[in-house]
Amino acid sequence: MTGIALHIRNLSVTHGGVAAIHDVSISVLAGETAVLLGANGAGKSSLLRAVIGLASSTGSVSLGGTDISQCTTEDRVRLGLAWVPEGRRVFPGLTVAENLLVASLSRHAERQRKLEEVFSLFPQLAGRPSDHAWQLSGGQQQMLAIGRAIMAKPMVYLLDEPSLGLAPAVAESVAIALQQLASGGAAILIGEQNAGFVRSIADKTIMLRNGQITTAPADQGQLT
Repeated sequence: MTGIALHIRNLSVTHGGVAAIHDVSISVLAGETAVLLGANGAGKSSLLRAVIGLASSTGSVSLGGTDISQCTTEDRVRLGLAWVPEGRRVFPGLTVAENLLVASLSRHAERQRKLEEVFSLFPQLAGRPSDHAWQLSGGQQQMLAIGRAIMAKPMVYLLDEPSLGLAPAVAESVAIALQQLASGGAAILIGEQNAGFVRSIADKTIMLRNGQITTAPADQGQLT
């Protein structure tokens, strides 16, 4: 699969009369990992929330050539957009398997195949399908959140601060999994302030400051 998977054009987001995102345009190709790099308050979350339809915006968002700007969040997910929010937000009272299966839009055989894919990417989850999500470590919950997105078979993944709070070894495992998803043809857009986490996987880095794209160089570690 080739071509532009996600095209954001002239996107602007305003919160309480203050511009959180101003006239941002980004394209992400199929198989490409693009990173929005910026400090807290740069606008990363606002942009990602607007793309998934959780924040009001002007401008346009296209998925695989189809304009989804007027679609609900639910319809954007059905069309192939997946959202992994900051803070994981798994269902703590459900088991690992239930967290994954609830996100699937497929028939039984395909659900099982996607489950196997998730467990192959994240072996730490493979032996714990009956454990409740609250029993997992923070890193395992992040893996579960990404696995839940995988179950929906998306064309594009949106991830907000996926490395937040993770130990270096766990963050590396997550980065490797994202790299494998991109190798399989998915487009990935990550909002991050940890430059070290994305250094090895980013095909394209977009610096964001005060809601606008900037050419300022990125710090080599954690942006503040």
